[in-house]
Amino acid sequence: MRALVRTGAGAALVTRARPDLPSEAGWARVRLQVAGLCRTDVYAARGELPCAPSTVLGHEASGVLLAVSSGSVLTSDLARALDERGLVAFHPFVGCARCAACAARRPHHCASARMLGVGRDGVFAEEVVLPLSACVALPGVTDARRAAFLEPYAAALGVTSLGVPRDARVLVMGTGRVATLSEHVLRAEGYSHVTRSEWPPADTRFDVGIETRADARKLEALAQALVPGGTLVLKSRPATLVPVNVALVAQRDLRVRGVSYAPFEEAARRLADETLDLSPWLGALHSFGDFRELLRCPPAEP
Repeated sequence: MRALVRTGAGAALVTRARPDLPSEAGWARVRLQVAGLCRTDVYAARGELPCAPSTVLGHEASGVLLAVSSGSVLTSDLARALDERGLVAFHPFVGCARCAACAARRPHHCASARMLGVGRDGVFAEEVVLPLSACVALPGVTDARRAAFLEPYAAALGVTSLGVPRDARVLVMGTGRVATLSEHVLRAEGYSHVTRSEWPPADTRFDVGIETRADARKLEALAQALVPGGTLVLKSRPATLVPVNVALVAQRDLRVRGVSYAPFEEAARRLADETLDLSPWLGALHSFGDFRELLRCPPAEP
């Protein structure tokens, strides 16, 4: 099978044997249908995120559930997906499967969490074998492109977990996919005062500020744009450390919140709603052979 892997010189398309399905319970074999590309994949391909040579890249994808290892326990949705060759997508983090975080279906909170395509083999391959716990069924979703959007949609939906009033003044900083999708989700969830901008508007103060592309200057500007006691939300996962003006945060009594994901099952239910228009975020389909151009590092934002 073909797989897109990290090498010392970047990314390479290689031919590999199809992975074996382990004999112990709890594993799944999935045939890839559509994969999504995000900035994390570019960082990993370029070596800007630690990624061992020969690691299969990628963490956003949908596929057909082909088989599970003997003795595996499936949810009703995953059992139906297996019987009907239905679509599944993936949680991008694989945990230990034993701790409280993994039991709560929050493997990204696990102390042993490893990210697909960075800390372990990912999903840019024709077939993948992954822990069954990483697979998420998508009942009612038949479009593989839509199914592959589960991870970014769950990430954007996470901003609704802030617990702030629906009439709070919210600033989403950025112009990329995370920013525009976060704005869309907030508006859909009933937040009535949402502004999205590359930089904070002059002479306007906000209750909540959401960063979507960490940068020291932008973080300081966002903190300055918040009312005293406001909430600074960290959403992005930059490849390098980003300085923060701690004195400013303390002086203005700001609350700092990291936001990861909404429950993936909840995001899957939202994707099954055909009135949810995702066309602004679904790009063109490409073949594996286009990987060199697709994995070029996107231009830096000003």
